[in-house]
Amino acid sequence: MMHEYDEIDRALFALPLEEPPQDLRRSILAMTVHAPAPADEKISLWELLGIGFGLTLAAILAWSVVTNPAFGAQIVAALVLFGRGFAEPATLAGLTIGCSAVAWVSLMTFRPARVEVRSSRT
Repeated sequence: MMHEYDEIDRALFALPLEEPPQDLRRSILAMTVHAPAPADEKISLWELLGIGFGLTLAAILAWSVVTNPAFGAQIVAALVLFGRGFAEPATLAGLTIGCSAVAWVSLMTFRPARVEVRSSRT
């Protein structure tokens, strides 16, 4: 049964192979082992201001709840009202559809799946 492929094997082994580029090993090592260290991520001014604003707002709200008991009761009433809104089926269905759409879009890759081929031929 395997004797049928002898001619195909001989033809494949007779094909001329392209020589690899001269600096192939050096370029592979430069991209992997000798690659430069990634730069440290820095927080921008807007992110720092947003974090500061959020922490300030959280501190003010915490201080208001501790010092004014009526304010705490109003927050609890607002949270209960907010929770009742989530208990409705239409709201839950909309949130489910929206969150699943966001998840699917964030998992998509919009780059074409192509591999860059380097060849010594021009």
